[in-house]
Amino acid sequence: MSHPVVRFGAGALADLPAVLDEVEARRPLLVTSERWADRAGVAPFAAAYTGVRPHAPVETVAAAIAAAEGSDADSVVGLGG
Repeated sequence: MSHPVVRFGAGALADLPAVLDEVEARRPLLVTSERWADRAGVAPFAAAYTGVRPHAPVETVAAAIAAAEGSDADSVVGLGG
């Protein structure tokens, strides 16, 4: 089982391919908002959930879980901030 990895700050998104290699993620699920979805083109994703909203309402968490269960993703990438 892989360990959690957190990257933040200027240039962190550019590190994503290297981080995915580090944790041996081949089919990540992207979890983000519509605002950040277009910035995630630095890595291929098995699936994406782009309905994240501030303060994580229960219904959006349930929808993100459903997106994960409905994909063959082997990891999760949360993008935003």
